[in-house]
Amino acid sequence: MPHALDVPRALSTGLLAAALVAGVAVRDDAVAQGAPHVTLEPSTGMALVRVAPGEFTMGSPPDEPMREAQEREHRVRLTRAFELGRSEVTQAQWRRVMGTSPSAHSGCEPCPVEDVNLFEVEEFLRRLNALSPLAGFRHTNAAGFWRDMKVGDRLDLVREPENPYDAGAIRVEWRGRKLGYVPRRENPAVARQLDRGAPLEARIISLRENRNRSVHIEFEVVARLSSR
Repeated sequence: MPHALDVPRALSTGLLAAALVAGVAVRDDAVAQGAPHVTLEPSTGMALVRVAPGEFTMGSPPDEPMREAQEREHRVRLTRAFELGRSEVTQAQWRRVMGTSPSAHSGCEPCPVEDVNLFEVEEFLRRLNALSPLAGFRHTNAAGFWRDMKVGDRLDLVREPENPYDAGAIRVEWRGRKLGYVPRRENPAVARQLDRGAPLEARIISLRENRNRSVHIEFEVVARLSSR
């Protein structure tokens, strides 16, 4: 009988923040066609790859060299899809979220972050999930129609290279109506992909009205890659 594992929205591998796992929705039709999906986390540019529900054998065979006792083989069932970091969390990504550089081998932006413990990883994930991915909402007329929007609705990402305030500006629209912008500190990775002509899609993943009647909208950006 396989062990059931219900994956939470975000957790870490526990191995020096070696990977980020986040349960976010992706289109099943594209997965069924065999096209790999990568979600770009907008604040850091992390590439998250979808892991589908299913079963696998965890552990190592008894005859494996240097095998430890806790590595016994057993079946594990993933009860729902989640997304796993395609590569390690880099020092640059860690600093963007945490504002610190804990690595012993620092000064290498694309290198993996290390010398972090489980508690620091959990705080990293908490802050990452709390980052607001939509700026300028209050300066638009979106307050008059946001109740018509639904989780799962498609959003359009429109580059504004001539924007006088930010050459990397990305306008976010819903059915041709402006909602706001990807925040300036979070848009470089997405802007680079758009400028390269990458097929990016965006959709709403959370809608809520706060106690002060302000509206909080979260969205995700998905990149469909070729299967080559």
